[in-house]
Amino acid sequence: MIDVSKEIGKNLKRLFPDLKLYRNNVEGGFEEPSFLLQKIQSTSAPLTFGNQNRTYYYQLVYFPNPSNIAADIDRVEATLLDYFTELENFAQLVNRQSKINDQTLNFTFEVNIFAKVAREETKQAKMEYQGGINNG
Repeated sequence: MIDVSKEIGKNLKRLFPDLKLYRNNVEGGFEEPSFLLQKIQSTSAPLTFGNQNRTYYYQLVYFPNPSNIAADIDRVEATLLDYFTELENFAQLVNRQSKINDQTLNFTFEVNIFAKVAREETKQAKMEYQGGINNG
């Protein structure tokens, strides 16, 4: 099973190696500049043979450098729009939108994947046979 949030974190680390990524709220606030990644919703559409099309909806909040908020938000927004387009060798990011709200950048996106559900049942553990060849 692949952790989609972890794959998103890997891509963000490549683009912003010096920034911290949080996945949960932090008591006392976030270190700035940093990101907060939250999964908003997941949907699944059934396909044949137990397979699924899944969509994961995410919100990425950027807390900018307090000494230069507007320029920092502009820089990070441009980088996300230009280069944060796929999870390498895994999935495309679609419906990407950014919005500035209360001096933070809110970037929402969807990750669409094809999921082949692994069945852990044993198909045929043991076969018993009785019989032989009849010659006559």
